Amino acid sequence: MNFLSYKNLNFPMNLRVSLLSSALFALLFIFSCKNDTVTSTGKALNDEKSEKLASGQPIYDNMEGIWISRTNPNRKLDLRGGKFKITENDKVVIDGEFTFYKQCPSGCFPDGMGGNTPCFSVRTSNDLHCYSLRELTPDKALGFLEISSNDNEAVQSFDRAK
Repeated sequence: MNFLSYKNLNFPMNLRVSLLSSALFALLFIFSCKNDTVTSTGKALNDEKSEKLASGQPIYDNMEGIWISRTNPNRKLDLRGGKFKITENDKVVIDGEFTFYKQCPSGCFPDGMGGNTPCFSVRTSNDLHCYSLRELTPDKALGFLEISSNDNEAVQSFDRAK
């Protein structure tokens, strides 16, 4: 006799069906939600008041293009047309929507942090992360760090592909 079976519960049949369908609905709801409004800090992005930069503006234009990682030549960043895509050995590592902000939205910062720094966000199918620029040299170098990271060694540095 399997005591974990729902048949061993002494509930009326309609209550068992109701409990089972409620549990299935809850699981479906949990797994169908994507985290596209909350940053890696666990807070809402709140980008309504932040000025977004777009193609035709100098910082944005200097970032667009194809970049190759300084530490791993098999890792490439393709940043064009509002898309942010990192591949490694031709396999996609990150593929998302890119938004650059003149002033970083408040939701990008962990509690107790903030600032007027420019930054960018990358929204993938189920994540939203904010990055600060650490280096940008037109047609030469790009470096960035996820804002929620305290590890300065985690700066991702790329050189413009030739």
